[in-house]
Amino acid sequence: MKYYKIVCLIFCFLLAIGCKKKNNDSDIFHTSFQAIINNVSISFTDLGTHYWSCAASQNPNLNETDTSLFGFELSLCQYYKPDSVYRNSILIIFMNHIPDDSLDNTNQPPDLFEHTFRYLLKTGNYPYTFNPFKKSGIIVCWYDNKGLEWVSGQVNQSAIPPGPPDYSHNSFTVVYSQSVPPYPSSYTWGQEVHINFNCQVYNGYGDSLRIANAQLKGIYSYKKWNAGI
Repeated sequence: MKYYKIVCLIFCFLLAIGCKKKNNDSDIFHTSFQAIINNVSISFTDLGTHYWSCAASQNPNLNETDTSLFGFELSLCQYYKPDSVYRNSILIIFMNHIPDDSLDNTNQPPDLFEHTFRYLLKTGNYPYTFNPFKKSGIIVCWYDNKGLEWVSGQVNQSAIPPGPPDYSHNSFTVVYSQSVPPYPSSYTWGQEVHINFNCQVYNGYGDSLRIANAQLKGIYSYKKWNAGI
């Protein structure tokens, strides 16, 4: 049986299920994103037309193995239009396969220890993944100004891209990682991260575009399965 804290491998109505912080919140930290996408400079923060959200997912006993799959998601999204289509929105997911004997088995399903959560978001270089259900890694999703989705790997086991891309010209580096209070406070842990990355992303029509010199600053938050609602 699969257990889910928050289903999040795609945006999936994060307004309702993720944690979000809007521009009218009175704190110092603000999520920001900037990049060159197909030679066009793009930059936005949660101070204007965008809000940031974070969510987490858990898939215990993945494929009937002694491994569990954990996903940490951070997004900076443009507010919903009347047609409920995301535009000019970025989503980054850390997907990790963790051996069950490395998890907290106090309750079921097995869950992360705090030191594991923070280690999975530590500074350093990270690989991309084509199929997160088979291999740990990063997936980047971009929604353009028409609402079309572009992805670096298969989200929710979709067929986009249809085959493993060439990731040799991609890069993904966490350049800053620091423990911070979670948001919302009902979550268990929070980690502020600053990310630099370059990657190719693909749509369902066989096209690709380049995200270059990208920088994302945000907070990933995680809630343990047995921490309550």
